[in-house]
Amino acid sequence: MAKGTKTGRKLPAKSAAGKTTKAAGSRGGVKKASSKAAKKAAKKAAPVKVPKKAVPAKVPKKAAPANGLKKPTPAKVPEQTVMRLAAKAVAAGKGPGPRKVLVALDSPLGSLESFHRNFVAQIRKHGFITTHLRAEDGPDFCYTTGFWLKFRFPEVLLFSLPPVQAHAILWHLHDMLAAGKRPTSGVPVSGVFRKARAVFLPMSMERYDEYLGCSMWFYGGDDFECSQLIFPDPDGHFPWDFGTCEEFQALQLDLTDGEWSGLEGR
Repeated sequence: MAKGTKTGRKLPAKSAAGKTTKAAGSRGGVKKASSKAAKKAAKKAAPVKVPKKAVPAKVPKKAAPANGLKKPTPAKVPEQTVMRLAAKAVAAGKGPGPRKVLVALDSPLGSLESFHRNFVAQIRKHGFITTHLRAEDGPDFCYTTGFWLKFRFPEVLLFSLPPVQAHAILWHLHDMLAAGKRPTSGVPVSGVFRKARAVFLPMSMERYDEYLGCSMWFYGGDDFECSQLIFPDPDGHFPWDFGTCEEFQALQLDLTDGEWSGLEGR
């Protein structure tokens, strides 16, 4: 055994330059590669960067139409146009409510007399008109034309109030109907008169010809409904209530089918 060596351990050999080299395969002895292939492999082996939190894609609130065109904004239709279309639909039997109601709304103005031209023009403009009449042997009265066509609510007849006051009440009723508030028939209701309750009762068709001449001309007959609007006395009593005086009862005639028919519980 050579001097200076230990049994079982091989000493590293010296290279020609006198430097000691490590054998391949020993710890820390792998020689680094310098080729391009090695660099590419190192890049592929690098871990992929994962974002901490994925950002959700923006989704439109409302999907666009399949053809890519924007939905057109509906145009505002003037009220008088709506009234004309409603009249045509009703006359053709396609509108809601009674069928085949003939109206004068689309009559050529040149074919009408002055009174009827103004009558139709007011309905086209406002949706209804009130007619005031003085009776020779009874109380004065007024009534509407247009409620039935515009709202499918009965036309309304009202006795014994001054024209200005009656007109204001019926305009207020028009605004109630336009807001979707439809008074119930046959029971006392609030909101029609300022400080009193009101009752609507169905008017008998047998009285149409006597009281509702303009409405019958407009609708071309009696194929529409009408209600009698009744107000109480200062104590809140109606004409059919026990104890009301005859003078008050004479202010409002009974135009129902008889004995104030239509009252709930009567």
